[in-house]
Amino acid sequence: MSNIDSLLNKRCKDSKGTSAEHLYSEIEALLKLHLNYSATILDLGAGIGNLKKFLAKNNSYKIEEADYTFSEKREMFHQLNLNELFDLQKKFDAITVVEVLHFMENPRHLMRQASLHLGDSGYVIVSIPNLHSLTSLLSLIFRGVHSAFAGKNYPAHITPLHKIDILRILGELQMKNIQVYPSQLGRMPGLKCYWQRLFPGSRNLFINGVFSDNLIFIAKK
Repeated sequence: MSNIDSLLNKRCKDSKGTSAEHLYSEIEALLKLHLNYSATILDLGAGIGNLKKFLAKNNSYKIEEADYTFSEKREMFHQLNLNELFDLQKKFDAITVVEVLHFMENPRHLMRQASLHLGDSGYVIVSIPNLHSLTSLLSLIFRGVHSAFAGKNYPAHITPLHKIDILRILGELQMKNIQVYPSQLGRMPGLKCYWQRLFPGSRNLFINGVFSDNLIFIAKK
């Protein structure tokens, strides 16, 4: 095994192949808003498959997955190195890239590959760690690194991306109707509790880019 393959395996292992369930819920809401019940979806960087499992509970989407590892003989799973060129020879109504781009050596490459697999008027949904949150900015000021890229997050998390970076990437791909949503949960600096849960009566106040751990983008081809 080459050093590159070994590093990719470590990134996959360190990621644990999953994301926060509240993100899945927010992505499900966006999919329901824009897709019909039988839409086809490609989940890039699917990990252990929790997004597909979550969506399967209440939806009839036809979901295929792709990732470097985590195949476990799953149906409709494509074992791919997402840093390289790939062609599944089909197009999808929507493509999800959930908490994946900051693992990538070249996020633009992956997004170009995603766009090639997107059908006419299809949607792409992307989520990234929010570098603009208070927690992330304080970490940058006092530790010299954004919180999502500190300590044990490396070498899994290697590519910090700001809001403007994703907007530019989607613009370069000529995507339309680009919308950005802050996630509904955000950790307090230095703590394991969330703003929204500590102050439940002011929940709407804390759902914005300053108090959210993630940013979710949706755009149309």
